[in-house]
Amino acid sequence: GKEYAHTRHNCGFRALDILAQKLGCRVDKGKFQGLYGQCNWQGRKLLLLKPQTFMNLSGRSVLQLSAYYSIPPQRIIVMFDDISQQTMQADPAGYSILCDVRSRVPGYQGRMEAYAAAYPYSVLLPQIRYQHALNVFDSGDYQEAAIQFATLSEKKLYRSQRVEYLFKSAYCSLENGDMASAETGFTDVEARRYSDHTAPAQYGLGYIEYNQKRFPEAEKWFQKASADSRFRENASYYILECRFLMKDYDYVISKGGDMFATASAERKPHLARIISESYLVRGDVQNAKAFYEHTLSVQDSTN
Repeated sequence: GKEYAHTRHNCGFRALDILAQKLGCRVDKGKFQGLYGQCNWQGRKLLLLKPQTFMNLSGRSVLQLSAYYSIPPQRIIVMFDDISQQTMQADPAGYSILCDVRSRVPGYQGRMEAYAAAYPYSVLLPQIRYQHALNVFDSGDYQEAAIQFATLSEKKLYRSQRVEYLFKSAYCSLENGDMASAETGFTDVEARRYSDHTAPAQYGLGYIEYNQKRFPEAEKWFQKASADSRFRENASYYILECRFLMKDYDYVISKGGDMFATASAERKPHLARIISESYLVRGDVQNAKAFYEHTLSVQDSTN
């Protein structure tokens, strides 16, 4: 905002403006959650960027631009790096490292740990740790991600981050086989104000109940998750499975045919089997045989 225009919080933008003026470049194109401009210097193309996010989220803007132009992290210069080295103040150094973590600059872990050792009470440290935990989570190493999330406190995070933190911590527990902790975490997320993580938490609760063979409870959660288009197909499949295991064969017969028609090749054999068995229980031998033959034909095509 204008109130920060002539404070140290805006010195990076002011330095960039001076650089742009010397290079004859205008930084006024809106994209990548920021303003950017392109110029040439000694035969090389330079991209200048002013992120328009909150300061602690500026790495998102950098990441978008670098991905679009295929810029490796080692060719990115953050304006406040030199400030942090010259003044040795915690805030500039912390923002520099946070940007590295968000941009996944190779080797950032060493700088992160050194910063944590030097400034253990920095208000930026939870943000740095949280972003690192998200990076580990995205890599699929859920055991290590769980360890990293456990170093954080919900109260030290921004309100906008807390639900994501709870959900991903619970998901790590699920992947690591700790169903009790996963259920507690997903239940907490589901009880909060609706967010992008509500339906995933409902689906997770359904999956836990399904694996515990509590099929009525599982169906309840899958029904809720199915309201979200991201989970509708998978949730509907598990609802049908739950109804079959609860011996509601009429439901399976009424819904199974349409689901089978659009199901993936790997899912069709199992669907065909439970639909066939449902018809057989109801005495419809002809349809039972038809779906049984579907099972055989799919199995033959995969052999």
